[in-house]
Amino acid sequence: MLQYFRSNAKGMLGKIIVSAIVVVFVLWGAESIVSISSSSGAPVTVNGVKISESQIQRLTNMQQMRLQQQFGADATSLFDNGFIRNSVVQSLVQQQIELTAATDAGLAVSDEEVSKTIYSIPGFQKDGKFDKSTFERAAGQAGFSAQEYLAQVRQQIMANQLKAGISDTAFSLSNEVKVASELENQKRTFSYLTLKAADLKSEVNYTDDDLEFYYQEHKEEFVTEDQVDVNYVVLTEQSVADEVSVSEEELKQAYEKYVKAQQDNVSKNVSHILITDDTNTDGKSAKEFAEELKKRIDAGEDFATLAKEYSQDPGSAENGGSLGVMMKGAFVPEFEKAAEQLTAAGQVTEPVKTDFGYHLIKLDSIKTADVESFDSEKEKLRADLVNEKVQDQLLTLKEEISNIAFSSVGLDEIATTYNLEVKDSGLFSRATSSGIFTQQNAQDAAFSDQVVNQNENSEVISLSDGSLAVMALKQFVAGDYQPLEAVKEQIVESVVTEKSKELASKRSKEIVTALKEGKDLASINVDMSWTEVADSGRDNSEVSKPIVDKAFEMAKPEAEGNTYASLDLGTGDTAVVRLESVVQGSEEDSSEDSVGNFLDSIYSESAYQGWMADKTAEADVKIK
Repeated sequence: MLQYFRSNAKGMLGKIIVSAIVVVFVLWGAESIVSISSSSGAPVTVNGVKISESQIQRLTNMQQMRLQQQFGADATSLFDNGFIRNSVVQSLVQQQIELTAATDAGLAVSDEEVSKTIYSIPGFQKDGKFDKSTFERAAGQAGFSAQEYLAQVRQQIMANQLKAGISDTAFSLSNEVKVASELENQKRTFSYLTLKAADLKSEVNYTDDDLEFYYQEHKEEFVTEDQVDVNYVVLTEQSVADEVSVSEEELKQAYEKYVKAQQDNVSKNVSHILITDDTNTDGKSAKEFAEELKKRIDAGEDFATLAKEYSQDPGSAENGGSLGVMMKGAFVPEFEKAAEQLTAAGQVTEPVKTDFGYHLIKLDSIKTADVESFDSEKEKLRADLVNEKVQDQLLTLKEEISNIAFSSVGLDEIATTYNLEVKDSGLFSRATSSGIFTQQNAQDAAFSDQVVNQNENSEVISLSDGSLAVMALKQFVAGDYQPLEAVKEQIVESVVTEKSKELASKRSKEIVTALKEGKDLASINVDMSWTEVADSGRDNSEVSKPIVDKAFEMAKPEAEGNTYASLDLGTGDTAVVRLESVVQGSEEDSSEDSVGNFLDSIYSESAYQGWMADKTAEADVKIK
């Protein structure tokens, strides 16, 4: 939806649409955000359904990871954690309100539809086909078990059904489409002048008072950063790994676990035929008809052919009943239990009753993961065991080093105990840090109150490569305001730039006033010429967008006259625009369906947001 807006919201039509969205947000969206953010955020209940602390924390962590991926490792420091948490709570509350409404409306999602959705996601595929291991790994990386992820997909499909049901009731009227088309397709002829602030710098005068005033107003910009010099020690992960050994017995035990895991990793492809009361059963009950089909299959008839003819699951019938790989949690318990009892390809169950009807389930194929030989897996197992031992050892060492750091002054005891070199960081600020101090947690430790003010050893921190580090203060230099004389050159440049922008704005307004009085450029000593633009549309990409927008905002000129306006271009430069003529557009100039569909999409979104605001107001939301 947002991409659609970005691609299509241009010109007057775009402004009408954006205005509509803003109104919707002001009336409904903002209120819900404020009401939720005003609380601590957890635990939460919505209409009696509890949203647990673990749910909130998991999604908050995921959001923080997304921010770090998008903006870098230090991104979360730009966002208040309370804000991230509250936005997560808001999202979970809305999801639960949608789910409650969808359930109350009698909406349901079949197991087959969930599976079909999962199978179609490229991120869960390998060589163009759904891969169970890839799916489970991806779900785990997102913080979900396979069953939890499937439940999320089911809820999202229901929410989409609900939204479609509400949004599809909205529509645009023919006269609205006509007016929007005419506005969108107007043609305007105009001219413009551009006054560049940089060209006016030579005309700027300033006094010492101007410089003093600017300095006082922007004093915080001229503060030097705090600087710190620390001694530090680093215990590397590799040094711990060098001391770790793995016995042959441990390797054999690890291999036995590997073999069992591979043997338990069974992948089944299944098909089914769903018979419901709506099936044409020649007067038989659904159960009786399913039993009859089972006899026909046992007698040799093709399962896929019968599925295409009789199955009431449209998502799989056209594929001969195929459901692909069966994932635990994707199907109702009765279905899963029956399918799990199939052990050989080609086997078909007796009719299985679920809330959807009666199923005949066929095992199309069964595959157990390959088991590699001990020799081929040996080094991988060794590496895994070493890493496991290293991580365990690092946890122990972190605790030991923390105890020493807490009870001692300086780093000598730690360095001696673990044979580490005490290094000197040299004086640095957060902006000029290098080495390990480019990492946020290392910077935070170096500039912490514990180190700087209490002159104690820092907490033991874990670096990005797994190493452990501790630091102690050597020197601290507090930041301070730089005197005006030290930054005078910088201030002069800033003052001249500001005043040149003000002069450009003033000059353009003076020109507009003179032109409205009937004077021309020559008579007011403006040594510039108009840039003329004939029959321009709103999407003119050859002229600066602010100038085009201003030309289309201006009132239509009287006969034999022009309309004038000035505007700031957002860069410090200004412009004078002369509007000369307006030619009204028509519906024929664009696709009526395109404009109508675009308006429909906006009205649909507005209808849904209005409905959601009402449901939010009605909901029993409790936040402790």
